[in-house]
Amino acid sequence: MTYVGKKPADIIATAVDTTTGTFSGDLTVDTSTLYVDSANNRVGVGTVSPSQSLHVKGNIDVEGDTSGVSKIRFKAEETHGEVEGINIGTNFGGLAFKTNSNGTVEERMRIDSSGNVGIGKTPTTTLDIKAGSPIIQLEDNDASGAYSQINATGTEGSILITADANNAASGTHIDFRVDGTERMRIDSSGNLLVGKTSSGIATAGIELRSNDDVLITSNGSQALYLNRLSSDGSIVEFRQAGTTVGSITSNGGAIIIGSSDVGVYFDSGSDRIIPVNVSTNSVRNDAIDIGGNPHRFKDLYLSGGVYLGGTGSANKLDDYEEGTWTAELRGSSARATTPVTQSTASYVKIGTTVYVQAYFPNVNTSGASGTFQITGLPFTSINQLFPLSVMTFGQDYDDSTAVMSIHAFVENDTTATLIATKDNSGWQTQSITAGSGKYVAFHGTYLTS
Repeated sequence: MTYVGKKPADIIATAVDTTTGTFSGDLTVDTSTLYVDSANNRVGVGTVSPSQSLHVKGNIDVEGDTSGVSKIRFKAEETHGEVEGINIGTNFGGLAFKTNSNGTVEERMRIDSSGNVGIGKTPTTTLDIKAGSPIIQLEDNDASGAYSQINATGTEGSILITADANNAASGTHIDFRVDGTERMRIDSSGNLLVGKTSSGIATAGIELRSNDDVLITSNGSQALYLNRLSSDGSIVEFRQAGTTVGSITSNGGAIIIGSSDVGVYFDSGSDRIIPVNVSTNSVRNDAIDIGGNPHRFKDLYLSGGVYLGGTGSANKLDDYEEGTWTAELRGSSARATTPVTQSTASYVKIGTTVYVQAYFPNVNTSGASGTFQITGLPFTSINQLFPLSVMTFGQDYDDSTAVMSIHAFVENDTTATLIATKDNSGWQTQSITAGSGKYVAFHGTYLTS
């Protein structure tokens, strides 16, 4: 049926002029300026295909009332939320986001004119959150239910950072990165790792373990620096159950290591170590032992001497030596046809004093001639005669005059010569009695330079 009557514009004008107006069917104003989709109960502004109850294509300008406030209210049944434009000052505005809680509409978030966001308060920085124990929760799409949290708690303003807050995963850690590179982490065992990503003493980096261990590993450089400024004093203090048991202390450019009144001062200026009282940093003379009974050290290697019982030159023991030497029993004119030697003859040298001994059991000196001699002493004697004890079996002595004693002697030499002391006579050297079945025992002490 063809409608005959007033044009739509006339109808609208008439409706506007009346108190009420009712229209049926779609309504189009200026193509797409305003479009009413009566079939779907939708209104489009700037579009003829509205997808929601109100669909605006373009900008919306919500102008406030005389109080300077403009609102957009969202309502579902009796509850609603609001987005409110707020006047912060002349030419400054912001947005307030409000929600309805049991009939009370309260502001929950605000964006000020500088772009700062405040949740639960007016922002004073980029993101400002205030609530009872506020929590920021982060969950990755691939986290399989595990999430992390950052929250503040307590009147002291403490902050909690929690990885895997619901304990839904394992092996979780917290990374700290600088310039795109990890510099520190807390692993799932509670260990703090600096400069490393895995725990262990073999890996370079610093590790503070949750069981109170500290591990420091350096690759090719100093692992630990300890520096005390301004004054001498303790650099490291060791304690057991809160009581000091030892320390490392600086003193005059050197260090002292020890406990209570027992310590060692490392005097690099004089190339020595000195016994000291750690508590007073004073020298302790003639008071500290090295070892004890039965707590002994093993070997002591010295290139110099030891002062025993005093500090004078007479108290210095500068040499001690034990060893073997090869002794030969022979005559001064000729040795035995088969040389008679003893390679296990022994000696002890203490300072300049030499003790020697040799034993020739059941030997054959056939072929030897001349004065009875024992040669090969390990050190040359000083220019002084030293008698040495000798006992023989099978050696013949010239006893035309009574023999009082038998000795060997050494003087400025490494050869001992057999002599006899006779009654009312001088010393007399003795010729070797060559032959088989001879026994000679020899020992004594002499001085060397």
